[in-house]
Amino acid sequence: MKNQILFLLFFLCIGTWSFAQVDIDNSKTTATQTPIYKVVEQNAEYPGGIGAMSAFLRDNLKYPSEAKEKHAEGRVFMSFVIETNGKLTDIKILKDKVGYGAGEEAKRVVSAMPDWKPALQDGKAVRCQYTLPITFKL
Repeated sequence: MKNQILFLLFFLCIGTWSFAQVDIDNSKTTATQTPIYKVVEQNAEYPGGIGAMSAFLRDNLKYPSEAKEKHAEGRVFMSFVIETNGKLTDIKILKDKVGYGAGEEAKRVVSAMPDWKPALQDGKAVRCQYTLPITFKL
């Protein structure tokens, strides 16, 4: 099960995939909001694609000094919602395997990202939850 989840997270983060089944998270929906999709026909995209996102992270991420001192490496898993207008909301640290401020730094950089191209379902822009692993390596 754990390997299946990691496999799914990997593919949700790197490309556009088509799925027949739609998974909607209604637990985060209020009367004035539209549902948040977890699986969509066309995934949201960072402007310029994965390469541009990697460059943005590389150029803007600052290794926390305490993590450097402790030689701490690993991944921080971020979660956020891409709204129908491409803005990122509900930015959260899912798991911080580095510690020493790496999660907060990852959150700062994700918050500074430009607007994304929104996800599509039935040809319409929809809110979509996205999980992004960020690797910290010395």
